[in-house]
Amino acid sequence: MGHYSVFVEAGVPLSVIALTRGENGIPNDDHITTSEEMGRRREIEFRKAITSFGGEPIQLGFPDMGLTSIWNKDPNQIIEPVLEIIRRREFGALLSFHPYEITPQFDHPDHRIAGLVVQIVAASADVAHYFPHIPALDFRPDLFYWTSAKTLANQVLELTQKVRKMRNKHLKARYSSQFSEDGKWHIIFDRISHEKKKRKHNKLRKKKRHVERWFQVR
Repeated sequence: MGHYSVFVEAGVPLSVIALTRGENGIPNDDHITTSEEMGRRREIEFRKAITSFGGEPIQLGFPDMGLTSIWNKDPNQIIEPVLEIIRRREFGALLSFHPYEITPQFDHPDHRIAGLVVQIVAASADVAHYFPHIPALDFRPDLFYWTSAKTLANQVLELTQKVRKMRNKHLKARYSSQFSEDGKWHIIFDRISHEKKKRKHNKLRKKKRHVERWFQVR
C-alpha cells in the first residue's frame, strides 16, 4: 500500500493484476459463507479498492490456492494471459511478491507462483519468438520484488505515520473481508516493516522507522 501512494502522488498509471479471487479466504469460525460468495465479495472489493485511487483492476480468476497445481501441470496457462497484458499495455515496471518469501502470513503458495510468473514475463517481454502471436515489446520492464528480508532488499521505501494510517484506513474500508476493524493485521504489517535506524549524532541511540523493502532485479 505504501508504494501505491507514491505512484498516485507522482501521477504514474497503475494496474493491479489479481491471479485469483481469494475465494477460500474464509475465517475458520465462519460456517455460513461459501467459497463462491466470498469470491464474489473479494472481486467487488478488489475492483473498488484499486479504482478508488485511479488504478486499473485486472482479475484473471484462477482458483484460489490452486496456482501451484496449475503451474506444475502447465505453467503457460498462467504465463500467457499475464504476458499478453504486460505486452499489450506496455508496462514499464512490474512489482510482485518475492517467490521465496518465507515470512509467516506472507508465504502464501499463490504469492510464490505470482513471483515466478512475473520473473518469466519480465525476462521475456521483448523476446519475439516466445509466444509469437503476442507482439513483443522492444524493452524489458523493470522488476521489483517485495521482501521482508533486510539482507536481500536493495531498495527501501519509508512508510511515514501518515502513509501507514492511510494504508490502514484504506484496507479497512475497501477490504473488510480480509482486514476487519478488530483484527491484528496492522500489527503484523508494522512488525515486518519496523526497523531501527542509528541516529547520526549519537550512534548509541536508535530511531524507529517503518519501511517497505524491495529487491530490484533489473
